[in-house]
Amino acid sequence: MSNATRWALAPDTALVRTAQSWYVLPARAAQPLSLAGTAQAALQLAVDEGLDEAEINERLAAGYGVALAEVEKGMRSLWSELAAQGVIERADDDVEREGEGMRILTVCTGNVCRSVYAQHVLSHGLGDGFDVASAGTGAGHGRPVPRQVEALLNRQGLSASGHRARGIDPSLIDGADLVLTATAEHRRLVLEAAPLAFKRTFTVLEAAAAAEFAAGTFDTLPERVRALARARTAIPSGTPLDVADPFGLDDRHYESMAGQLAPALETIHHYLAARR
Repeated sequence: MSNATRWALAPDTALVRTAQSWYVLPARAAQPLSLAGTAQAALQLAVDEGLDEAEINERLAAGYGVALAEVEKGMRSLWSELAAQGVIERADDDVEREGEGMRILTVCTGNVCRSVYAQHVLSHGLGDGFDVASAGTGAGHGRPVPRQVEALLNRQGLSASGHRARGIDPSLIDGADLVLTATAEHRRLVLEAAPLAFKRTFTVLEAAAAAEFAAGTFDTLPERVRALARARTAIPSGTPLDVADPFGLDDRHYESMAGQLAPALETIHHYLAARR
């Protein structure tokens, strides 16, 4: 049996088929996207026949009479583009890994302030069954947390005294079930490195806001994350999405950081833990 990725249309994606072309309208797109040629053929094999990537590549290579390696190279880019546009998503996203907990990655710039605070507060609140890690988009490798962050965590009986900053890479993103960033710019950088992570990547404030609109009954944590992705379209325009960076500033800015993050993290904690 193949272990290759299997794709499906993303929720709320409208699909119109004509004799000449297919048109799709992802939930977050303003205009329909036209699919023809290889894109149309690949999507038809994925949607109508339920084939996985490897099976689709073999079918296309045989149909077009080209080398399999050439098809594989082109299809990797196509799937990434369609996923980034919200047309498709992994069909197995709702399957929880047997024997493993949910993996959450928090991201900021230096991986010493916002992401570390979020990591430790979430990890403490969620407890067993959740693995919370952090990284930075521009981290100085090995840097410890500022005294202000340690003091804020100490108030809650927590400590990050052993933490050392590390940079983010695609493998960390790919391995996370949920990515929470400090700002929209961090979210952009995460998706630049791993476009397929769109439906599981949010700013912390965005995820908390979306949780207020996520409706339904969810049996698995991946279903809850998918519901967040659908609910983000309901977030009112102008809702703050960014937590300001306090690094190098006075204590008031660290207090402000905690003031923004704490209630949002509490909302996310309750949203994720409610199923248990």
